[in-house]
This record gives sequence, structure tokens and C-alpha cells, in this order.
Amino acid sequence: MDLWRVFDLPRRFFAGVDCVNGFDSRLLVTAAVILTVIQKVFAGPVPERLAQFPDLHNGERLALAPVIGLMLLIGILPQLIVDSVNPTVVNLLAHWRF
Repeated sequence: MDLWRVFDLPRRFFAGVDCVNGFDSRLLVTAAVILTVIQKVFAGPVPERLAQFPDLHNGERLALAPVIGLMLLIGILPQLIVDSVNPTVVNLLAHWRF
């Protein structure tokens, strides 16, 4: 089988339901697969050889709080980043020839 045909499989599998009311079903399937993998990696059972490691200490949680807050803020309001990056991207694309 040709390598490019492997990447074409999701498109052919969802050929009849590519876009329903503006919603791309492939995006939903991709999100489901990624979330399933994340769940299996991070929320699975802890092996006994790793059970003695402690959870995060209060100082580590305090250090992660701004990062988590920033991730939530950018996830809810992505325009904060997009508005600052967009002029540069437009300028770069204006000089490239496709």
C-alpha cells in the first residue's frame, strides 16, 4: 500500500459525512482519539513500582497554577494570541509565492 493512501484513509472513511452543518466529523474523531490516549497515559492505573512516588507538593502546585491559568485563558480567548500574531503571518504570506 502506498504511504499516501494510508493518510487518505480517514478522508475516504468519512467521505459521506465530511461536513454536516459546518461541523467536520473528522475533527471529532481526532479529538476522541487524542483524549483517549491522554486518558490511558495519565489516568491509568499506577504500576506498583511507581506507587511510592508522592503526588505534587504545595510549592509545585503553586508553580503550576499560572501555567494552568494561562492555558485556560488562551483556550477560552484564543484571539489574545491570534490578534498579535496575525499581522506577522499576513506579512510573511504576502512575500511568499505559492
